[in-house]
Amino acid sequence: MNAHSDSAHASPPLLEVRHLKVHFPVNRNLMGRPRAWVKAVDDVSFSIHKGETLSLVGESGCGKSTTGYALLGMLLPTSGELFFEGQPLDARDSQSRSLARRQMQIVFQDPFASLNPKMSVGESIGEPLRASGLSSQEAALRVEKLLDMVGLPRSCRDRLPNQFSGGQRQRIVIARALALQPRLIICDEPVSALDVSIRSQILNLLLELQRELDIAYLFISHDLSVVRHLSDRVAVMYLGHIVELAETEELFTHTLHPYTQALFSAIPRIEPGRKNTRRLILQGDLPSPLNPPRGCPLVTRCPHRQPVCEQSMPELQEIRPGHSVACFRADEWNR
Repeated sequence: MNAHSDSAHASPPLLEVRHLKVHFPVNRNLMGRPRAWVKAVDDVSFSIHKGETLSLVGESGCGKSTTGYALLGMLLPTSGELFFEGQPLDARDSQSRSLARRQMQIVFQDPFASLNPKMSVGESIGEPLRASGLSSQEAALRVEKLLDMVGLPRSCRDRLPNQFSGGQRQRIVIARALALQPRLIICDEPVSALDVSIRSQILNLLLELQRELDIAYLFISHDLSVVRHLSDRVAVMYLGHIVELAETEELFTHTLHPYTQALFSAIPRIEPGRKNTRRLILQGDLPSPLNPPRGCPLVTRCPHRQPVCEQSMPELQEIRPGHSVACFRADEWNR
C-alpha cells in the first residue's frame, strides 16, 4: 500500500468523477421507448490521485464494474462529468475517447476470456502499440520490455495463450494494459478467477509496477482482505451509491455506515474455539436497481432506520477528516 501525504492529496486529482449516473432502459414499448430504467450507478462522485489505489467494494450488482466501464467509455454515462488531469472526458467525443484509451486501461477478471486465442502473446501485447503508430520493430522491442516487467520470459512472445496458466495469462493481460504507458489502470476483480496460491504473486506484481511506474489503480473487488492490503482509500458501494469513503485503515478501524459494518463483519477471523460473535446480518435481500427504495437505499434492510430515511436521500458528507458517510445518523455513530 502506498503512503500518501496530505500535501499529495492537496494536489489536483488525476481522475475526478462528478455525479456519475449509468441507467439502462428496459421493457421498451412498441415505440421503442423504455417503460423503466435500471439505475446501475446513481449519482457517484470520487477522485483518484496520482499513484494512488482507490478500491470499490460492495455486494454483487452494486454497480462497481459498471462504474469502471463508464470511466473507460465502454458504457455511455447517462449523466455526470469526468475529468482527467483537469481535462473533461466525454465518451461521445472522439478526441476524449482517444485520450481515455491512452491514459486509462483495464485488467479484467478472467484472463482466459481477455486474450484472443488465435493471437500470439507478442501480437496481443503489441496490438495497441501498432494501433498507436509504432513501427513493427519499435513495437517488438516494447513487447520484450513489457514481458520483462511482468516477469515472463521473452521467448513466450511467439506462443499462444492456451499454453499458459491462469496466473501467466493475467501477467500477459497486465503487460498489454501497460503497453501505452497509462496513468490509471482499472482492475476489475483481477485475482478472483485465479488459484489462491498465485493470487499473492499477481497482487505483489501490481504493487511493484505501481511503485516503479507511479500508476494509479481503481481496484474493484469483493475480497476485503485483498483490499486492505492493496488500497490507499476505499469506497463502499450499495445499490449504485457510494455510502462510505475513507482511507483504508481509517475505514477498517472506524466503520460508521450500517451497511459497511455488516459488510466488514463478514470478514473471516481465525480465532480457534471462538465463533465470530461480531457478525452483523442485514435482514432481507438487496433491492432491485429497477425499483430502488425511496429515500436511503439501505432503508429496507437497515436496523437503525428512522422516518427521515424513508423520505430523503442522505448526502455523502465528511464526518471525520477524509472520512465521508451517507447516513442521517452518521454523527451519532461517530461519537
